[in-house]
Amino acid sequence: MEKYGLDESRYVEFSYLCYLDLTDKMVHNYVKFQLGLEDPIIKGGIRSHAKFWQGIGPPDWLMEIITTGVKILFAKKAPRIVLPNNKSAVSAQAIPIVRQVITEYLHYGFLKRVEEIPYCVMPLQIKETGGKTALIYNMSVPT
Repeated sequence: MEKYGLDESRYVEFSYLCYLDLTDKMVHNYVKFQLGLEDPIIKGGIRSHAKFWQGIGPPDWLMEIITTGVKILFAKKAPRIVLPNNKSAVSAQAIPIVRQVITEYLHYGFLKRVEEIPYCVMPLQIKETGGKTALIYNMSVPT
């Protein structure tokens, strides 16, 4: 018998799902992601459970974060500026990695394309740690 779209041989691996709300789209997405069938839903996970949070009576400030996200207040509006990326992010060997990560970030909604120079952009750099390559923000640039 199939449960959660899994054949019997895979069910043991996901048996903890019996404790979760099987009508929840996040639970279904998690299983499908683990099976390689879907990309993970990253944005809106907490917001989609706002009714649950409201039901346990959090402070108003916490409900505002859950429903609208974190707002970062700046002392003044940053100028529109384009800062150069670190040399590590523009080398010939790094360009494919940078393009791949930016494409993923666009897909997941972490970034968006803009038609004009943005107000606040941190330059990128490539970081090698423990045999892994990561694209990171260069926060050492004076603002």
